[in-house]
Amino acid sequence: MKSTNPINFIQSLKNLVQQLRPCREAVQTSLKMCHLWEEINIPLKVERKKKIILPQVKNTLLLAAAEGTSIDQAAATGAKMDGDTIRYHLNKMSVKEVRTTVNEVLREQVVSLKKKGKINKKCSLAIDSTDYVYYGKVRDPVVCHYKNSYVYRYIMVSTVGEKVSVPLTMLPVAPLDNKVKLIEELLDNIRPLGLRINVIYLDRGFYAKTVMFNFYFKRIPFVIGAKKTTKIKALLTQLPKDNKLHRLPYTIRTDDGQELPLTLNAFWQGEKKGWFTSLSWGVNAQGVKAYWRRWGIETAFRLVKAPRIKTTTQLLLSVTFMSWSLSCSFFSMLCSA
Repeated sequence: MKSTNPINFIQSLKNLVQQLRPCREAVQTSLKMCHLWEEINIPLKVERKKKIILPQVKNTLLLAAAEGTSIDQAAATGAKMDGDTIRYHLNKMSVKEVRTTVNEVLREQVVSLKKKGKINKKCSLAIDSTDYVYYGKVRDPVVCHYKNSYVYRYIMVSTVGEKVSVPLTMLPVAPLDNKVKLIEELLDNIRPLGLRINVIYLDRGFYAKTVMFNFYFKRIPFVIGAKKTTKIKALLTQLPKDNKLHRLPYTIRTDDGQELPLTLNAFWQGEKKGWFTSLSWGVNAQGVKAYWRRWGIETAFRLVKAPRIKTTTQLLLSVTFMSWSLSCSFFSMLCSA
């Protein structure tokens, strides 16, 4: 990037910084982000002219993410090669290579944030999912069907309730993936960071007995969105529709007779929205209210979406995952800069 670090890169990053975290030192922060970006090694499979091709690819990705535009548009102004050539090199990367690279980047940023006191050693975490629209014929086994469209799906774990909400790691999801194994892989990825988990918040999409039993056996406090089963609906009819958080003992059982003592949390949101319900273990009322208010739980994904590379054509999972991963990296860099 040093050979082509024009003003438009800094200006684009400055605009992104002002959008995500308004501050007076936007230009200085942008320069720091450029410096951090220069140190990232994208695992391109280039045997010849790597010193020429790699900066062009990185310039394009940086500009596309900063301006929220496509690879083709960014290549036209930020690189000396066309978008097709850049996508060709990106398509040669595997998902595993992208994951390894991005996890290393995020790990470095989190370590830096811990040293600066922006992330506590004991923190609350949120696990959430988001979709990336898939264009083209559905042949890839990792493409998920959602409502009337097809998507690439990702799950991410981020900090909650800190001075900044920071993405820690993310994974692509296939339709047949096991929820427990996915969550275990996420937690394995962040284990080297040395963070102690205060509580984990999960949305209703992760609701499953196996997930809750896994956290219980590991003695990890959690709050998860509850599906309104017949049993839960019966309990809700007994509660007054007031402006209070109601907490009731609730037990779930497996087919082999194992029992899990939980707390059913319910809050009346009015006739239009109805009851907001969640199940928790090892979490007090204050922690449950934080989940109800969604403080920081969806914030990380919403902010990560801002520096995202746009795609309007069919791309491989590795490329779209790179796009999302770089968005995580950019936001993490912004927090660290």
